[in-house]
Amino acid sequence: MEIVKINENVHLHIYNTDKFKDVSIFIEFLDNSNKHDQTLRNLLALMLEDSSSLYNSKQAVSNLFNKLYGGGFSISFDIKGCARLMEVRSSFVNGKYVDDNKLLEKQFKVINEFLLRPLWIDKEYPKELFEELKEKLRQDISVLNDRPSSYSNKKADLLYGEYIGIKADMNISDLESIQVSDVIGLYNEIINKSIINIIVIGDVDSNDIKKFTKLYLNFENRSSTKEMVYKSNRSEFIEKEEKKKIGQTILQLRYKTNKNVLDSDFPSMIIGNGILGTLPTSLLFQEVREKRSLCYSISSIVYGYDGIMKISTGIDYSNLKTVKELISLQIDKIKTGDYDDSLLETTKKMYINVYRSNSDSAKSIMWDEYRNFIINDGMSIEKMIDEFKKVSKASIMESFKNLELVECYVLRQAEENNE
Repeated sequence: MEIVKINENVHLHIYNTDKFKDVSIFIEFLDNSNKHDQTLRNLLALMLEDSSSLYNSKQAVSNLFNKLYGGGFSISFDIKGCARLMEVRSSFVNGKYVDDNKLLEKQFKVINEFLLRPLWIDKEYPKELFEELKEKLRQDISVLNDRPSSYSNKKADLLYGEYIGIKADMNISDLESIQVSDVIGLYNEIINKSIINIIVIGDVDSNDIKKFTKLYLNFENRSSTKEMVYKSNRSEFIEKEEKKKIGQTILQLRYKTNKNVLDSDFPSMIIGNGILGTLPTSLLFQEVREKRSLCYSISSIVYGYDGIMKISTGIDYSNLKTVKELISLQIDKIKTGDYDDSLLETTKKMYINVYRSNSDSAKSIMWDEYRNFIINDGMSIEKMIDEFKKVSKASIMESFKNLELVECYVLRQAEENNE
């Protein structure tokens, strides 16, 4: 991977490979704002994707990408640890496969047009279009709120707070009050102040990439700091129960791991979590679902940039106490190494295979390069595979020893009490 400093806190990464027939360009904007503005950010993404100053109608946008062999352009917002990310992604077929030696430059021009020449740059943003996009986002939020699993996850994360609470805070009430000026203000803040990394992956000439980057994506110097990783410091236990007309009760548990991706034994935590509740062979799946049929689904996820672990399961409310006890028992097994050696070896092999397959994905290659550049932990895909091979029961026990339950949120079936 060749890395070029374009300006202060603006870097270009070029990964030259003939593995893919597409050329993928990612632009990652990073800030550390703690504002609860995910609704506003997602509306900005819709507005930037929808149109530009030159391509100011849906038909014009559709015609453009049809002429470009179905090339893609998208913008999304996410939060990793304490990093607020805006990701711009463009994927076009490599010009050599369609006999078009100008296609790479056209790809850069498209990114420039939609990202840096938004519809509002030359004229007032159309009120009708603004309301149309707000309605689309309103419907997206409503769909998520109507799904018990996503609703309960959202409410549990909001209750937890910190950055996972900010990520979960998408709500219709915020949407109602947003004005075009609010979106433009956020856009200017992100474009002018965020840390920027441009990652290009494909069979490309690095000189062409550098030339087009300077022509179309020559962002100015910026002085922002760059942070991505933190450890949750929540200490007070929170418990809440909510009732809603749903088909099953959802139990959401949140744990403080006291570990993150920068800890040397974090690979052990990943494998330990796989044994606990990520894979079909896991203790939670086998003991709670398969053997006792006490839940409809159950899983655990480690958030390595936050130092948090989540466990969620769909159950009958009458089994709540038993399920909580069984979950606690399985965690104790991880902490004491009370499980078959074969389960450890199977889990390690499965994770090694998953990580090996990541090298076949442009998105995974991009993220591997980007995260290493930001947090500088030297943990590449291959390095992580090597670390997985070294994981033992003892190292898993060490990584899990400070795991602490800090939240229990229950979304209960209201109809059980005829409510």
